[in-house]
Amino acid sequence: MDFPNLKLSVVGGRPFSCGGEHMFRKKLLISRYGVHDMNESTEKIHEAALGTPDDHSVIFLAHNGPTGLGSNVDNICGKYFVCEGGDHGDPDLAHAISYLKQTTNLSIKLVVFGHMHKGLAFGNGLRKMAFGNGLRTMGLIEISPIGDITSGG
Repeated sequence: MDFPNLKLSVVGGRPFSCGGEHMFRKKLLISRYGVHDMNESTEKIHEAALGTPDDHSVIFLAHNGPTGLGSNVDNICGKYFVCEGGDHGDPDLAHAISYLKQTTNLSIKLVVFGHMHKGLAFGNGLRKMAFGNGLRTMGLIEISPIGDITSGG
């Protein structure tokens, strides 16, 4: 979705994502979007971003964030629901962003998502809700901090 007056484009991540390698609602993804696996999902996200005007900043809007943001339970996409943690980000989103950064001059400013719970299981406190790393000034933020259903927090 392009906003010409703001010189801004919003590109969506994979619908129905639940994090990690699992393709949730696979039959629906196939019938509605023609996505059979993570590779096809990566391609669809990449193609959508290539359609943005060259002079626009790009924001990704996804249900879950990309992989590569840490594997501790309190990391922005960390597995909070198992004691040992792990990366629960979406690999297709991460690969699409990485490929775009390698092959285009798109100005990717932000990834916004809201899947991960703020309150962590097992009394581990609260999740880090924003993340900035060396990805050429791209920020990541979770915008819908919800309580952990397992702890009532």
